[in-house]
Amino acid sequence: SFANGFGAAMNVHVIIHWGNLGYLSHIEAAKSLQDDFFDSLREWYNYNNWECHDKHGIEHPHELYWIYSHECSRTSAFHTHILLAIPEELREKFRAWVKQRVKTLSKRTPEEKKNDAKDKTKGVVKIVCPPSHPIKRQWIFFQYICKGLDPKASVTIPAYEKSVPMADLLQFYYQNPGVINCKNRIGYSRNLSRKQRAKHGFLSFMERGNF
Repeated sequence: SFANGFGAAMNVHVIIHWGNLGYLSHIEAAKSLQDDFFDSLREWYNYNNWECHDKHGIEHPHELYWIYSHECSRTSAFHTHILLAIPEELREKFRAWVKQRVKTLSKRTPEEKKNDAKDKTKGVVKIVCPPSHPIKRQWIFFQYICKGLDPKASVTIPAYEKSVPMADLLQFYYQNPGVINCKNRIGYSRNLSRKQRAKHGFLSFMERGNF
């Protein structure tokens, strides 16, 4: 909601399947996400965003905002859900960039990559951004990546005598996120940090007690 205040709808969902890229270590995959994916994405976005918005006459394009959540399931092994704010004008360029970037991150041998090309079911990256209402889609995606939230977690809501299970606020059923061996299971861009929110005097509706 802080990003929304700057005109950024975080309604682009990317899933990277690290196991299909040849990563066996969660720690190594998480490091590659930060050093090789997000850092490169930031450079790509800054260049293309200004160029794109200059053509459309928009003076102040929004920054790059993202959050992520790692999961490790029996079917998909270690993978990462990423929610981003990518302007509609950049969507097709973004799709092409992500697919190319993921190829460069792959640790698989040339022969394995050749076999992957023959097997259309062997996915390594999925990019979803349907043409639905951007804010509604953002919160649906956000609820989805929260499906691994501790079922015992609760929140105090004014006018309710007892705490309410946070799972009751999600439309998706709980799914065990699996064992994650890297340091952080979730993360976000620095411009969404608590420090940045405080700097702008931002309080969400929930923080104001409005549910």
